[in-house]
Amino acid sequence: MNDFSIEFTIFIWGKHGKSFIYQSLISLSRMDYPKDRFEIIFIDNSFDMKRKNTAETVALENNLRLRYIKANDMNVSQALNRSLKFGRGKFFVFTHDDCVFPPQWLNIIHKNLPGDYVGVFGGPDVSISKDTFIERCYDYVISSSLVSAGLRNKKSPFSAHYYPRMWNMVIPKDVIHRVGRFNETLNYSQDIDMMNRIEKIGYQIKYDAGAFVWHHRVTTLGSLLKKDIALGSESYLYGIKKRPYALLTFSLFFVLTSLVMSFWLKELLFIVGIPWCIYFLLLCVIGFHAFLKLRNFLALFVIPTFVFLIHFSK
Repeated sequence: MNDFSIEFTIFIWGKHGKSFIYQSLISLSRMDYPKDRFEIIFIDNSFDMKRKNTAETVALENNLRLRYIKANDMNVSQALNRSLKFGRGKFFVFTHDDCVFPPQWLNIIHKNLPGDYVGVFGGPDVSISKDTFIERCYDYVISSSLVSAGLRNKKSPFSAHYYPRMWNMVIPKDVIHRVGRFNETLNYSQDIDMMNRIEKIGYQIKYDAGAFVWHHRVTTLGSLLKKDIALGSESYLYGIKKRPYALLTFSLFFVLTSLVMSFWLKELLFIVGIPWCIYFLLLCVIGFHAFLKLRNFLALFVIPTFVFLIHFSK
């Protein structure tokens, strides 16, 4: 097969059980896009023989072009950069092994990519399951206009600056090499850093809601808390000024600072009360909105707590 016939190289970051990569590859085998026009590079975060065997077996049985790369001795950026040299496609597609792809996914990507100034393309991720309360909470936190302001799906009329993420992101091969690949000093949010650098050299970011992927959400409280705090921490890379809910973060910072200072300046106690009441009211509004969406009284308390952690972690 001539390398020039390969349009897409799909990089799948693997860190879940074998059942996830099985679902992911099966969905890719059902694409309404020619199989000889794309290849798959499976990057195994922690070497697992069962996961490796599953990936290679599914690829063989379904005539998928797959290369397996073991990457348990390096961080995410190092593993991605090592894998990039094996990509033969004109466009590099990045995703995770806990994603499942609709049949039209690659065709929609293909239709969106022509254009000299498109440096990055992406679409939303849709929850594949909302069976548990934790799954529904996480889906609300990352997709609600009141909390994330459209960072993940760009649905909000006052959307924040949108960046595709590693589970559904496409970058032309020549662009990714031009900006110097992934920053190996970062342990998280490598994709955000990459988007920033691509924009700075003049390329545009394109979004299409039709190019969605189904994405498994977290199912435990511990995982939700970890991801929730990470969401707040990485917002620094986006730039706080680009976040519509930056007022909430500023209010929290002002309240905490003024509260400390009020031990020396008693008149600040009154000043502290005003922004604190505003912030508390906004958290209550978010909690009530979550209750209406999730139909669970626990959302009145759980969601505001998660939102507070997002702001506090910044």
